[in-house]
Amino acid sequence: SQPESLASIKADSDETIRRLLYRLQSFLKDSLSKVAADIRKKIQSLGDRTDRLEHKIEELASAHNSNADAQKALEAWVES
Repeated sequence: SQPESLASIKADSDETIRRLLYRLQSFLKDSLSKVAADIRKKIQSLGDRTDRLEHKIEELASAHNSNADAQKALEAWVES
């Protein structure tokens, strides 16, 4: 009869929708996990590069200060 076939179609449709939603959820979960991992990797890389730059700046500042001190000492020696 017609109501039984409509009920069967509705049940099949509901199950199809559930499966599609599950697949969509799985896809989104996997995609978000990949994006999050990529972002973490990029942040770590940025942190590493920033750390190297900070150390290089410290080295340059120290070398500059040493040169400035040496220049002052040389000026004092020349003036004496």
